[in-house]
Order: sequence, then structure tokens, then C-alpha cells
Amino acid sequence: MIPTAGFCENLPKPIIVVNPGHGGHDLGARGADGTIEKNITLDLANRIIENLKPRYQTILTRTGDYFLNITERTSIANYNKASLFVSIHTSGNFNNQTSGITISYLDNTTDLSAFSQSPSLKNRGDGNINILWDEIHKNQITKSIEAGKCIQKRLSQNSQFPKNRLLSSPLRVLSGANMPAVMIEVGYLSNPIDEKNLRNTDYLSELAKEISNGIDDFLLKAENHINQ
Repeated sequence: MIPTAGFCENLPKPIIVVNPGHGGHDLGARGADGTIEKNITLDLANRIIENLKPRYQTILTRTGDYFLNITERTSIANYNKASLFVSIHTSGNFNNQTSGITISYLDNTTDLSAFSQSPSLKNRGDGNINILWDEIHKNQITKSIEAGKCIQKRLSQNSQFPKNRLLSSPLRVLSGANMPAVMIEVGYLSNPIDEKNLRNTDYLSELAKEISNGIDDFLLKAENHINQ
């Protein structure tokens, strides 16, 4: 059961941005039975958004099968002043026995400038115009870890998702996020069991429910911390 968020009715609802990974010519991972990552991520992201709509303002970075680059996706969250940014992906591995769900937050010890040129955050209206993209998220990492823990806890409490982990990674899509942000890789399409599960609509609905529950838990904790 999803808890009812305790946000005051006269205040604007928190904004949640969900990013379905890949799209368009960028297929992402592909399973042995032909399952394509870009389709799974959009399907699951839509289910998460539907769960969250009653309590939050919700935004998808892409609503169809088209390509956005990484900076465009994160910029959507920044522009809309999101309270949380969640990027949805699947995984692949040469070892088809590798399976499970991975929730990742940004590893702030990695020099992300090696991945691509670092733009600056454009005028946010608060005077902070020239912040390097790679520096934007560093003061959000503690909150991102807490968001990851809340989502992981919900998944761990559901017997359908016993194999999950929380770790840090040098994730470019999170580096420019000016809010708490996590990436969730919801299974390995290279693993036959994971691929079969991710093609199952009931499984995806249950997965979306628990991710949404974790988001609720995190934002309620954040609100309680502000009110203390």
C-alpha cells in the first residue's frame, strides 16, 4: 500500500522527473528473445508515473520512441526544478547468469570530465550561472543515497525482487542533476529469467509499485526533515 504523502494542500506538489533510458536509434541492451531496453524503460517509466500522479507533479523526459542526449534528459529535471530525478535502465552482461536490480547514485570521486566536455549550468535565476556541469550534483549525493536506500528497502521487502543492490557509479546522466537523483537498472536482458520477467506486465506493474513506494518514503522523510 502506497502511503499518503503529507504535503500541505496549499503548497505546490513536488515534481518528479522519470527518465526512460535510450530511445530512437539508441536501442540499449537487447535480450536473446528480442526484448529491447528502450521499450522496457518507457513502459516501466509510464507505470511509475501513473502511480505517482495522484500525489506529485510528474514529468517523463521522453514520452515516445525518440532520442535525447544525456545532457538534455538531466536538463529537463533542472529546468522543472524537480525534487527527484529517477533514470530507468536495464543491464546486459557477457555472463548470462548475472541478474538482479541495481540502484546507483553518483560516485563523486570520479573525474567525469573525461567522459565528455563539461558545459555550465545556464542561468537558474539565483546568480549561479557558471557552475560546471560535473560539479552541480555533488551537494545532492547524500540525499541521493537516501533516495536509493528508500527504493532498495521497498524492493527488498517484496519477495519478487530479492536480488538488488545499492552502489555508487560514475554516471554521466546524474552528474548535472541539481536535485537528488538515482539510476535504477531493473534487470539484465542478457539473463533469460530477467528478460522473461521484464516482458511480463504483472511483474512490471509490481516493480513500478515498489519503486513508487520508495519515492514516497524518501519524499516523506525529506518533508519531515524540513518540518523539524
